[in-house]
Amino acid sequence: MKKLILIILFTGSIFAHDAYLKAKWNKAKTGIEIKPVVASYFETKEVVPIKNHTRLFDLIVASPSIGKIEPNKISPDSTTLCEVETSNSIIAAVKVQPRDITLPRKSATQYFMHELGITGDNLKKTLEPGVDSVYEVYERILKTVAATSNSVSDSLLGLPLEIVIKNVSVKKNKYNGIATLYENGIIVKKGAIRILSNGKTKLVYTNNNGEIKFSSPNKNPILFAHIKLVKNSKINFNTYWTNTSLYFL
Repeated sequence: MKKLILIILFTGSIFAHDAYLKAKWNKAKTGIEIKPVVASYFETKEVVPIKNHTRLFDLIVASPSIGKIEPNKISPDSTTLCEVETSNSIIAAVKVQPRDITLPRKSATQYFMHELGITGDNLKKTLEPGVDSVYEVYERILKTVAATSNSVSDSLLGLPLEIVIKNVSVKKNKYNGIATLYENGIIVKKGAIRILSNGKTKLVYTNNNGEIKFSSPNKNPILFAHIKLVKNSKINFNTYWTNTSLYFL
């Protein structure tokens, strides 16, 4: 059996969606490694791997063919979060403990516009006149789909906010598919999803079925990211980040 190793990626960039689960075979191709790195943009830069996993909790690993898998725990000193012995495609997800940040108005404006897709009158309602800075508490859910063949298997893991990949077809090393956004198992219409792949990024919105269509050449890895914003007062916000990465291994 091949071993699958899962690791978490973290960075401090606010707009890059650069905390994600990354999957790749190890050098011997006997397992798949996923390591925490500091990257400005998805899959373009890697810095020092992060070893501290104390903020990670509720790890889930599953195979669509056999259900949930109990992963092997790795030493806290390792950059590896867990290890799974399997030759099948798997899904993995982990939650990250909340953190908080204070953003000056200019940064908050850019953040709301470019990451959350809030513009025009909605932006004026969200970021009210006279507010010089906002206080944000943010939580993350990180998920990956590691495909060991051209067949992509993904499913709902019961996460509060989740992006599920389906209907993927591969032809001449190019793949097309659909990503669906869910909140507590219910589809989210007109939800903003950022797609990051091949050094490029774009913001799209789900249709009435909660879906977006996507494609990528040469089986390049791709990241789908969504942020839900909850306004508690004119200066206090909660955000809930979720992303799903897709790797053909």
